[in-house]
Amino acid sequence: MINRFIIFKFLFSIIFLLPNTGYSQTRQGLDLDGKSVNDNQGWSVSLSENGLIMAVGAYYHESGKGTARVYQFINDSWSQLGLDIDGLQGDRQGSSVALSNDGTILAIGAYQHDDGRGTVRVYKYSLDSWNQLGEKINGIDSSDEQGISVALSNDGTILAVGAQKHDNNKGTVRVYEYNSGSWSQLGEDIDGV
Repeated sequence: MINRFIIFKFLFSIIFLLPNTGYSQTRQGLDLDGKSVNDNQGWSVSLSENGLIMAVGAYYHESGKGTARVYQFINDSWSQLGLDIDGLQGDRQGSSVALSNDGTILAIGAYQHDDGRGTVRVYKYSLDSWNQLGEKINGIDSSDEQGISVALSNDGTILAVGAQKHDNNKGTVRVYEYNSGSWSQLGEDIDGV
């Protein structure tokens, strides 16, 4: 069995394979450089279960709109799946990313959306493009920073979202379920103390 891991810096990501039997490293493909200066590509990363699909956040793309890009490892190189998934001005989209196990569902945090309220958008890859699943999931308070962190269940239908500045920086985690075309919160906020 081979474990994949990512070493990332601002502007590019590098993929290595680490065999379970030793400490040798094998580079997989070329650097995945950001597309412009100050993209900050590699700020957040997520891999599919088999490690062959990778989501990368570039939260300062286009002066803070932010974007997420998804790549698939095919024929010894990384090829982008679909187009960049851009945020709105000031969103910082791509500050967090999470993929489902099969790499077809992607959650993207945009913690500065709506002047710091924050939001999460979830997409499904189909017919060579990323299509949004349900509405965006906004923070509640004006400075929640919802989407600073995200995590998806294996099948991509359960989403956990961090909102670090909720309730005067106590922070909270909210869990949502996708059902019948919309996201609904499961239970109450899980607040910090």
